[in-house]
Formats: sequence, structure tokens, C-alpha cells
Amino acid sequence: MDIISKEANAENLRQHLVDCEESIVQQSKYDGILIEPDDETELCRLLETRCDILNRMFEIHATDAELNRFNYVNERLFQLTHNFNEWHLHLNQQISAIQGLNGEPFELRTTLDYGHNPDNPQLYVMEEDSYYGSRWNEMLGINCIMCENTHQNAVFCSGEHICDMDDGKSWNDGALRMPIHNHICICYLVHSLCVHLRYSIPDLLRMTTFYYDYNLNCNSDMIKDVL
Repeated sequence: MDIISKEANAENLRQHLVDCEESIVQQSKYDGILIEPDDETELCRLLETRCDILNRMFEIHATDAELNRFNYVNERLFQLTHNFNEWHLHLNQQISAIQGLNGEPFELRTTLDYGHNPDNPQLYVMEEDSYYGSRWNEMLGINCIMCENTHQNAVFCSGEHICDMDDGKSWNDGALRMPIHNHICICYLVHSLCVHLRYSIPDLLRMTTFYYDYNLNCNSDMIKDVL
């Protein structure tokens, strides 16, 4: 990482990226659906290295179009999180109205996450795609599956817990700590994706397919006890 952080030549970084992504494909044994790596730890390391390379390329190159796209995505994901939290509260209120048996047999599990379908990659195309030279479809597919395999989500709520991390303070830490972001209040979802889930900032700018998932679980044993 230290070598990457000091590299200022885009051509050198692009070659590092090509080599890294080829290693990721080989290590993951990716066939578009399944990933069966020989060494999951090594695959995660390679994905993190790829993320570092792309973030460095963004840092030394970021265009006005990319910065405008970043602002737009950040605002949209902030609103998405707000809507998600509001809907979670609404559903919990509806569930509370039908509860009242012995204890609380119902549990609401809600997820806000990014999904990627390699057969129908709805990626946002940018003029800067050729500058990075990433295999976006394969890489986002692999990282998305790895997140699912390790049960990682961008935002997760369970029961009465609401993920209310956007309190007006910017989450501009980790890879997001760049002077070009100082004037932006970065939302928690952007932070989660780019700091915890191995998606680079250039990845974020091309992502479009986010989704809500709501699951209502019922403890049948608790219900059986009172019937």
C-alpha cells in the first residue's frame, strides 16, 4: 500500500491494476455466479489492493465530471438511507399493532445493500472508464459475492435498531479523507461501501443497483406456547 500511495504515474498504476485484477480472477475461480477461492484471505487482500490502486488513480486524476458524480451519488445514498429508516420505523409500528401474544414473536430484519448482476450489469458509464481500465463487471461481481459470503451489508437493521449514523458530521475517513472531499458531508452508506466493503471510489461512481430487503421472522415455538 505504501508504494501505491506514493505512486504518481497513472500508467504504472494502471499496470498494477491489470496485474491485480488478473490475480483476482484466477484466485476467485469466478464463473459469473460462484466463487470458490483456494485462499479467501488472499482474495480479500487482492480486492483491497485493487481498491487502493483505484483510489490512488482517482486521487491524482479526479475530473469535474467525477466530482459531480460523487456529489450526486452521495446525496442519493443519503436520501436512500433516510427513506429506508423511515420505512423500517413504519413497518415496526405496523408489527407492534398485531403483536400482543406471549412475548414478541415477530422480528423485523431489514437490509439496504448493493446488488450486482453480471449478466445484466447496470453500471454507470463514464468517459474516465478508459483511464482506469478496470474490469468493472467482473470485479464488482466478485466483490459483491464476497460480501454476501461473509454476511457483510452496507446498512443493516434488526428488530428495534435503526441505523441512524447520519448526524450531520461527514464520514470522510479512510480512503475518503481527501482534500477534494472537504466541502462534502459524506454519508454513512458511502463510508461503509468505500471503507469497510472493499469498493473503491471509482466503483462507487459506477454503481446504480441498490435495494431494500425486508424479512419478517416469526418464532413459531413462542406462538405454539400460547395456542
